Amino acid sequence: LEQMRTVLEKGGQFSGINRKVQIKPVAWEAGSGDTSPAGDSAAKAHRRVTEAMLVLKWGGNLTALGVQQAHDLGERFRDELYPGESEEFLRLHNSYRHDLKIYSSDEGRVQMTAASFTKSFLSLEGDLTPILVSLVSRDRAAHNMLDPSGVNIGKEIQEEVKEILRTNLQRDKPITEEDFSEAAMSTMSTRIKLALKSIGAPTNALRELRTSIRSLLVEAQAHIESHSKVLGGAAVVDAAADWGSMIELHDGETLRLLFNRWQKLHKDLYNTKKEVFDISKIPDIYDCAKYDAVHNQRFLGFRDLEQLYDKSRRLAEFIGPSEYGLTRRQRVDIGATICRNLITKIVGDIEGVIPKQVECMSDDESEAALRLNRDFLPAADLDNLKEIKTRLYFTSESHVHSILNTIRYAHLVQPHKESPRLRSKHARSVASELLRAATSNAADAHAHAHARV
Repeated sequence: LEQMRTVLEKGGQFSGINRKVQIKPVAWEAGSGDTSPAGDSAAKAHRRVTEAMLVLKWGGNLTALGVQQAHDLGERFRDELYPGESEEFLRLHNSYRHDLKIYSSDEGRVQMTAASFTKSFLSLEGDLTPILVSLVSRDRAAHNMLDPSGVNIGKEIQEEVKEILRTNLQRDKPITEEDFSEAAMSTMSTRIKLALKSIGAPTNALRELRTSIRSLLVEAQAHIESHSKVLGGAAVVDAAADWGSMIELHDGETLRLLFNRWQKLHKDLYNTKKEVFDISKIPDIYDCAKYDAVHNQRFLGFRDLEQLYDKSRRLAEFIGPSEYGLTRRQRVDIGATICRNLITKIVGDIEGVIPKQVECMSDDESEAALRLNRDFLPAADLDNLKEIKTRLYFTSESHVHSILNTIRYAHLVQPHKESPRLRSKHARSVASELLRAATSNAADAHAHAHARV
């Protein structure tokens, strides 16, 4: 418990929306008295956890740059969605003629992004916290729609894709056209093939990336030692680790924490026992390189950071999107299962504004909302009454990739009733329903729905 407390308080007091404790099961054993086959679903339901991993998280705060980007996007979104009508749009909201609901996932930085966006979208003033509390929904329904942990039935397909990625990125030679004739790679999309070929020899690229991280660690250690001499004199060079904890960088992070962060990534990237690279760490390396380039480079002036950023970006831009499907069918399978609840909600939103289907309102119409009561409006005002309905969803990158793939490829794949993965909810049918709802009644001048990802 003391060790837990030490870890959690490294980023300051353990409080707020950017501190988390997760328990992940690692090993199981069959439940007592259960005679079902090992792979049977009934056996899995009665398994007992014998080993669990405790994950302690802190950080992930939305930076000042992130707040500003969300603010700019909210203002631009309003101007583009209602060109030339920005002031009228704000009047509609202030007079209860704007049916607005905003949903956010549970991640702290996603919530603050939603609040900053909303502040400029509605031209509000004040701090972000009151806006978050009063205007952004973060309840269980939002969690089930927008958090990765809300829907897990796409994990099996994702693991298949990740295994193909791991295999292909452990090659010592560049991937050629002949390699794409293999069964596992023959159905890859053209864009994926081009991205994979641009990497060259995957293991060489990964070795170069690990070497760049090592160079960065050497530079960071040199900074710590040089600062210890300046701050404490030659007699206390041995206390370099302590001086590293005293050198503050961006947003309260210390040079020692930066060193430890990169040291862990260097260790986790390559498994020395199995002699394989862990490609799941590539997105983390890219995020850290980008963060340090934006926020810490002006303090430290790392010589190798730019090369590290370029190498990690080239790999991450291939691995990140590829984890959500290498073929069109995989992308629809994974996207529709991860975003099933969100897609169902959007279908209801769209159908709720189509005049011929007014009776089929979305699920959230039962929620409390402040609106004008039409019964008390004069007949003349009813004819010119203008009301708008807006639904905004803020979520993680995994959901963004998934819903983009679902919308983009749903028309190419027909529902597969025989597929055991999708039989329960017919997720791809829901994806096709989203496409149908968005395009139906397009000729009706009174029906106007605008969806943007």
